Amino acid sequence: MSDELNAATNPEETAQTKPDEIIGKVINGYKVVHRIGDSLVFLAYKDDPDPSDKIEQVAIKIFYPDPYACNREEILDRLNSIRKLDHENIVKVYEVGEFQDFIYVEIGRAHVWTPVTSVN
Repeated sequence: MSDELNAATNPEETAQTKPDEIIGKVINGYKVVHRIGDSLVFLAYKDDPDPSDKIEQVAIKIFYPDPYACNREEILDRLNSIRKLDHENIVKVYEVGEFQDFIYVEIGRAHVWTPVTSVN
């Protein structure tokens, strides 16, 4: 009985899109390439990078709203409020949006130097 209750109350379990299914998808111009541990945080890179020597990298956190509660708009409102914050002790939120059946937050932009390959 507790397994049934847990599955019914866990939004991730009832979602149409499972976390690992977003690997390879493009969300807001970033291609999701890797899940970070068992969390709902993913590493993503600019899908169409500039041909320069830097690639923009972001972390994307996903949220599965509870399908049994009317909280989707509330979650979006709260995340958009967090996006407006600017403080050195708070991770910068760059974008909040929806993709398939979950809400995502784009955080932690960084420019990563790509390895230089020599041509002989």
